Amino acid sequence: MKKRTKLGLIMGLAYLIDRISYPDKYKKKEAELTMELKYTPSDIKYEKIIFETPKNASCPYCGYKFEEMPKRKRDCPSCKKLIIRRKNFELKTIELITVEQYEKESEENNKEYFNSTLDDMKERLLRYKESSCSGVKISTSCDERVCPACAKNQGKFYTIAEALRDMPIPNKDCASGYCRCCYIPEI
Repeated sequence: MKKRTKLGLIMGLAYLIDRISYPDKYKKKEAELTMELKYTPSDIKYEKIIFETPKNASCPYCGYKFEEMPKRKRDCPSCKKLIIRRKNFELKTIELITVEQYEKESEENNKEYFNSTLDDMKERLLRYKESSCSGVKISTSCDERVCPACAKNQGKFYTIAEALRDMPIPNKDCASGYCRCCYIPEI
């Protein structure tokens, strides 16, 4: 017999002997209920969203009729303008839109994000004020992708009153559109 085959047989026998000698070691352990559960049991069944694909897809610029819906964004063969394919979650359809429509929707989403983040930061500052913090420092994200506008604020100290007045976070000039800066309370 080859050395590998002998070694495989020996390892298999050792495993069987170990399994017979220590059966408790190989019993499946039930998950312990602790605060560190990664997954919580749920009866919620999620249905897959099925998007309806229109049979007569056409260019939103010139009306060119496609034989079948494009699989991704592409240039129109007729007018050579970029067409963006997107899923409409409200109507559960797939649509072709212009670049201008896409940019307008992105801008609206950025405004929504900015306003909700602004409200969140005001709320935090008010909580810090109630907890007798002397002020806050600004901390940017910890990676190298910090935009120059946010990098200028790194480590700046504000009293709570100044921060509420100036609202430096979220940064209006953030290049990413989704400012990830945060306040660190100073006691």
